[in-house]
Amino acid sequence: MVAMGTKGDMSVAESVRVVRSLAELPGPAGLPLLGNAHQLDVARLHQVFEAWAAEFGPLYRYSLAGTPFLVVSDPTLVNEVLRRRPDEYRKISSFETIFAELGLDGVFVAEGDAWRSQRRLVMQALESRHVENFFPLLRQVIGGLERRWQDAARTGREVDLVDEFTRFTVDVTTRLALATETNTIDGEQGELLGSLAPIFPALARRLNAAFPWWRYLRLPADREVDRARVHLEGWLGEVIEETRALLAADPARAQRPANFLEAMLLARDESGAPFAEKVIFANALTMLLAGEDTTANTLGWALHLLLDEPAEIEVLRAQIDAVLGGDAVAGDLATLERLTAIDAVANETMRLKPVAPFFLMENCKATVLGDVRLPAGTSLCLLTRVAGLDPVRVTDPLVFRPARWAGEGLLSELQRTGAFVPFGSGPRSCPGRSFAHLLIRYALSTLLHGFEVERVGASSEVREPFGFVMTPAGLRVRLRIRDRLAAHGRSGLPAGSS
Repeated sequence: MVAMGTKGDMSVAESVRVVRSLAELPGPAGLPLLGNAHQLDVARLHQVFEAWAAEFGPLYRYSLAGTPFLVVSDPTLVNEVLRRRPDEYRKISSFETIFAELGLDGVFVAEGDAWRSQRRLVMQALESRHVENFFPLLRQVIGGLERRWQDAARTGREVDLVDEFTRFTVDVTTRLALATETNTIDGEQGELLGSLAPIFPALARRLNAAFPWWRYLRLPADREVDRARVHLEGWLGEVIEETRALLAADPARAQRPANFLEAMLLARDESGAPFAEKVIFANALTMLLAGEDTTANTLGWALHLLLDEPAEIEVLRAQIDAVLGGDAVAGDLATLERLTAIDAVANETMRLKPVAPFFLMENCKATVLGDVRLPAGTSLCLLTRVAGLDPVRVTDPLVFRPARWAGEGLLSELQRTGAFVPFGSGPRSCPGRSFAHLLIRYALSTLLHGFEVERVGASSEVREPFGFVMTPAGLRVRLRIRDRLAAHGRSGLPAGSS
């Protein structure tokens, strides 16, 4: 609000800030006791929040069984919250209890000194030198995926692309983080994939529940999660013990831990003690889940959007064919880094279909956000997609147009203003961002270089259900083998060059 004095009273405008309470904000009408719980369909939770933002504006409130939430879609304020972590804002406190119940109380939900020490280990595991040394194993994994797709193309079988990409990311993550060779691409460790699948949907249900029923009554979905956790604990327990034995047999490895798990076992916490067994387990499982679900679903969304725009596939293939030549997959990291056009596709995908469409946070102390007074511990829901679909910020925002990301201009502006935060922002931004882009480059280049991709069913049949991440449900395709050498010849480069 700006108060203007009459001539002679003041020479300049005087800004007067009006601060509102959470109760004064607009929002959907609720029921006694339940609040808006009956309106929160977990499978489309992000769409509910976004629809309310369109109706009530960039700051509104809702209630979940007596707990008020502030929903924020103003990107400047979203960015303010993310950048003021961990001292002024943190993940919503209910995360800790619910994640701990599922054995996931690691770096993702850790706070304070515990977070700082654990994050250092994650960052070390994803250092560029480790990724470069890891590349030969990464090439083996992508080679297995390419052979699997060859088989699918020859037999004409229908392919669930999200499942395919999940197999790829699971095999990569287990090798990078745990130095354990899974082979889900070839159909092995099926129980491992099955055990990972129910974890994120269970988190989504429990974080948005009006009452913690699972602590008193085990529904079939809860029993499924229990079985999954038992299997994961057993599998990871064996991996941890094998790694301990390897370190004991070769003490020199303490000076050069080869992977995230070795680093965790050798590290000490803020008090100088080894990390507790449950912390090691939680972080190993978190690395596995984070790499598996987020990257696989982003790849799925990228293909979904590309299939609706065949001309964009051809633009992308022009670079891929020129760089890869007659090779089925990129042979080294330097080759993969030349596939810059894929980054534009990834950014446009994450603008339109972010796998994390909102973040749940709370403030550590009483504060004012925008013009809203927040008591300490107020629950916040930060919407991450709304600003990126704003025509004021992005021209033709509903159109899939990777070329808009040419250069650094749009990326820098949207990141600066908080309108593009698929990996978060500030001190607690995702440490796996660069590695995720690397995997997206490798998987997309291999698929589009070697195969024609035909959608099965209509584009409109692909839905975006929310299960802690937003996934492209119903994305089915058939593959047809391309003649890579012929395609390479059309690119004007000699076969085999790169």
